[in-house]
Amino acid sequence: EPRTNTGFFLFLTYMDPHDPYFARPLSGESYSRAANTDPDPKLAARFSELYDGEIQHFDEHFGRLVAWLKKEGVYDKAVIVVTADHGEEFQEHGGWWHGTTLYEEQIHVPLLVRLPGGKDAGTRRADLASLIDVAPTLTAAAGLKSAPTWVGRDLFGEAKAPQAVFSEEDHQGNVL
Repeated sequence: EPRTNTGFFLFLTYMDPHDPYFARPLSGESYSRAANTDPDPKLAARFSELYDGEIQHFDEHFGRLVAWLKKEGVYDKAVIVVTADHGEEFQEHGGWWHGTTLYEEQIHVPLLVRLPGGKDAGTRRADLASLIDVAPTLTAAAGLKSAPTWVGRDLFGEAKAPQAVFSEEDHQGNVL
């Protein structure tokens, strides 16, 4: 439980949205990668709907966390980052799930950063960012310096945005 006169770091990993996908409200309908390695392409729309439902489920619970941070009096000073490690493919390129290709559906993930006091609230940027930028951004927001071995940048610092980012895949022997 945080105390408002001390700092704290909270790292949460929500597994929603992630397979298995559950129909919400829970009805017993669900689909997992393990049980459906190569589903019938006709199921793509249904899987995508369930994935969207998982996103809504996450959103509801993330909203509860934000409400708790406000109740505890730490929200205004908080840096909050929401991101993901990958997206999912639902037959957009003839494939399923993740870890199989480097198409946009799998590598273009959300990156939302909320700065203390709502600084720059509502700003939407088009420059490229990468998940390697999250740690330098967080350390800078905490008034700390990044490790010299880190290759990412503080997204709100002076470093110029890259013109390209590198993506790779090494999932269960599938190396791209």
